Amino acid sequence: MPPPTERERQMLGITAEIRSINALRAEREDDNTLLSPVEALQDAIADIQDPKNTHKPTKLVIIGLNNDESYDVSFWLSNIKASEVLALLEYMKADMLDCMRGE
Repeated sequence: MPPPTERERQMLGITAEIRSINALRAEREDDNTLLSPVEALQDAIADIQDPKNTHKPTKLVIIGLNNDESYDVSFWLSNIKASEVLALLEYMKADMLDCMRGE
């Protein structure tokens, strides 16, 4: 049975957020490897749509990796130039390296 739509949730007075067990566990353990790609996208959409969230992106880059033998890479872009994608990837590379070093 699919989860209720936003309209159904409003009609029933449901205010609690519905999240998968994996998403809750991934957040608690700070381990994104527990999330499926769909769960990560659902979390991102929920964050973007949350009226309390003041960070509203105007551009978006999604990179998908199929790490089986083919190692296929997919991109989904929204409102962003190639030069901006490269700058964002460089920024994220530096940020991730800092995180890996514990900074």
